[in-house]
Amino acid sequence: MISADLPSTPAAYLKAARAIDAGQVEGLRPLRLAVLATFTAEFLRPYLTVEGAARGLAFTTWFGPWGQLEEQTLDDASELYAQQPDAVVLLARMEDLAPSAVERLGGVIAGLRQRTSKPLFVANFI
Repeated sequence: MISADLPSTPAAYLKAARAIDAGQVEGLRPLRLAVLATFTAEFLRPYLTVEGAARGLAFTTWFGPWGQLEEQTLDDASELYAQQPDAVVLLARMEDLAPSAVERLGGVIAGLRQRTSKPLFVANFI
């Protein structure tokens, strides 16, 4: 069981994520999660694992190559769609999207919506 008293330190999250990945937490519902980002986001894996488990989910997380939003979302044969995710997390820094941020993000979301009806989460900008 993931404790609400888990210290919010990187070391505590790493230790808890290892325990979850080792199958020490039972009763979690599997969920394939894809993460697309304009930056290297793999450091988020233990946090996603622990926070998912705290909510009853066992994430299998795939991280797309950084910066490949359009390449992954607009190509039916991309690795994103080969992963068959149950949900997609889109993390984009505004400065990476500028100057046509609204157009680019709209195109990415439209590309996803044309190809999947799975939940989509878009992070807030700073």
